[in-house]
Amino acid sequence: MRICAGCFKVEDWKNRFKLEQKKICSCSFCGKKTKTVDFSVFLSPLQLLLSLFSKNEKGESVIQLIGRDFAIFSNDEVAKRILQCVVQLSGNGFSIKDKVSYSTEVSSALTAWKKMKKDVIEEFRYFPSINPEDELWDKYFASKFAVIKKGSVFFRGRINEDANKLYKKKKELGMPPREKARAGRVNPYGIPCLYLTDMPDTTIYELRATHGDKLSVGKFIVKENLNIVDFNYKPLLLDDIYEGEEKLIETVREFLLKKQIGQDLSKPIHRYDVKEIEYVPTQYICEYIKTSGADGVMFNSAVHHGGKNLVLFKSDKVRCTCVKVKTVDEPVMRFC
Repeated sequence: MRICAGCFKVEDWKNRFKLEQKKICSCSFCGKKTKTVDFSVFLSPLQLLLSLFSKNEKGESVIQLIGRDFAIFSNDEVAKRILQCVVQLSGNGFSIKDKVSYSTEVSSALTAWKKMKKDVIEEFRYFPSINPEDELWDKYFASKFAVIKKGSVFFRGRINEDANKLYKKKKELGMPPREKARAGRVNPYGIPCLYLTDMPDTTIYELRATHGDKLSVGKFIVKENLNIVDFNYKPLLLDDIYEGEEKLIETVREFLLKKQIGQDLSKPIHRYDVKEIEYVPTQYICEYIKTSGADGVMFNSAVHHGGKNLVLFKSDKVRCTCVKVKTVDEPVMRFC
């Protein structure tokens, strides 16, 4: 069997083709006549990937899981053909039609997060059950920072509730004073953080601004590199697969944990229906990250597809350079 680069979506799997001897013929999985390599090149890596799953009637198809979490293959039909072949050759204990879930070893990080969420909401608000022997939190949050480079641009907005008193000063778009700091997804009441977005439009959506609202949006420049925990973390699976099963399991555990916490961070809560208790678990983990020396956290916007939120624990490494006033539904604003 032969396979082509077009069967894959992600670059690390495509790049593997550069190292192999190629032959022009029809791909066994997508049917295209193009440069192909022997499928055995990818058989062992895919077998190891499938070893992360086990049969579970309450789960999902392995095609859905891999497609949603890693988007390795070009489309679901190609994924089905490739994985069906791998399953038949592997003896993983399930068929391509069976429902599966991640193995207990892989999903243990999610179990730990669910337990901590329950603890801080229902049992031990200030002393949740973080097991120091597990080293889960230090391993994934205290020493693995992403870097936002100096010169990067972000935005922050405020709704002008009084049309006669607009926020036009740069300092008015900065971090709120301690006495006005409301509880948020990252910060507890009375401990301010600076909530930024990567695009002006994301700011509008995050503010839940409606038709006719007047917004003041500030442009912020990063003055020096920022060390953050990025909950949008996407692993390069193939690199880890070649390092062995232990490395692959650790990578997927980290990915699943950050993905779940990122979803909890970005979960939309309407500004008029805020249940502050729902913020407590993410506030706790963000304070833990803060004590580790990070400048902030980044996660996807749940209300603006493709948008990102950056929340900084301090504002000394960014500078507001200008402020623009916009009415919702007007054309996109231009910044200086």
